[in-house]
Amino acid sequence: MASLQTEHFDLALTLRSGQFFHFIEEDGWFYVHHKDRIIKIRQDRNKLMYHGATNKTITHFLSLDKDLTNIKRKCKTGIEKKAFERFGKLRLLRQDPWHASITFICSSCANMAKIRKNIFLISEKFGAQTKQHSKSFYLFPEKGDLTCESTLRSCATGYRAPFIAAFNTSSTTSLQNLDYSTAKEQLMQYPGIGSKVADCILLFGYGFGESFPLDIWMRRIMQRKLGNISDKEILNYAAHTYRKDAGYIQQYLYMYAIENHK
Repeated sequence: MASLQTEHFDLALTLRSGQFFHFIEEDGWFYVHHKDRIIKIRQDRNKLMYHGATNKTITHFLSLDKDLTNIKRKCKTGIEKKAFERFGKLRLLRQDPWHASITFICSSCANMAKIRKNIFLISEKFGAQTKQHSKSFYLFPEKGDLTCESTLRSCATGYRAPFIAAFNTSSTTSLQNLDYSTAKEQLMQYPGIGSKVADCILLFGYGFGESFPLDIWMRRIMQRKLGNISDKEILNYAAHTYRKDAGYIQQYLYMYAIENHK
């Protein structure tokens, strides 16, 4: 078993924050699906203990090398300050882009439990079985493997099945080389990918910090802050105020909005 010291980080908060769904909790451990491996990991105060990965992989995947100085500076007042004080130990995972893309296509009009169910069923129906940490798991399928729409429907994806099948043959490897606006426009050309889903894919899968996924929770909290303004005005505000820290601040605000909804 390897270990790693951390500062200002909460593993459970990060994994349960609605950015990632492919993990199991058991006996105080998290079994986290990451590319071709299952990482067994737990936290005891400021110490992470883990199996199945290197220090470098853990640091990168959990964004433990992320400098939060600028983000903290932008969260000094108002509702951002409250959100950062409560959820500032959360980090944005650096996910596999393909895995994140299918996850957030499944997220359209779905709650966390539903998305989680979709991802585990898709892995079971299309992925390879593996035995790691003395347990059996199904890995997430490779790009190009989600070819059967009827089988996708059996994974409880519903009307999203044809969207997943269409994206299965997509060519998105160059997205990381584009600017944010162009990358978002390209993603939104695929069926089933609107503004919010595109921003989730770009933020959680491709690391575009400018992304500001806007759902009902974010709309409520931003209108509480700014007044009854449109989605376009909210996104413009985030782009000009939060800039490349928009994604992180969005996640803090999102968690705060859910915890304090009335």
